[in-house]
Amino acid sequence: MAMFGRFVAARVAGLTDTGAFAGRVATGHVAYIGHSFGGAAALQACSLDAHCAGAVDLDGRQYGSVVHAGLGVPLLLLGSEDSCITGSCPIRSAEDRTDRDVARLLPAASAGPTWCYSITGTRHLNFTDDAVLYFAPPVRNLLALGSIDGARGLKIQNA
Repeated sequence: MAMFGRFVAARVAGLTDTGAFAGRVATGHVAYIGHSFGGAAALQACSLDAHCAGAVDLDGRQYGSVVHAGLGVPLLLLGSEDSCITGSCPIRSAEDRTDRDVARLLPAASAGPTWCYSITGTRHLNFTDDAVLYFAPPVRNLLALGSIDGARGLKIQNA
């Protein structure tokens, strides 16, 4: 668990005022959006950036101080069908229970508006371009792609 926290911290270091984008973006209204570990980094970066106007986590487990501190800006947690990141998931293991409990902390600690949605028929890779790429059935079955039509899933996310 600590390893993942360090990984997210390293990603966040590249996003905030001192990172690679320093001086390159209009910082008046910044929204952080990411998928998987990028989603966790987006949440943490938003919590550290006074210019953050909102954050979106696409199917990424939350890590870092933001989990307990929350956000004061709009927050969207968008998860796959069985994802625990929205605070609601089928509990099949102790890890699922931990993920669900951690996910419930962030919205509870946040002062800004919070939305938590799951998209039926999606799995983890439906939040990437893989959702609309052609993979032969044997390969597709090995990937974390759900039954939803890829283009429809991405259209829902974009909306």
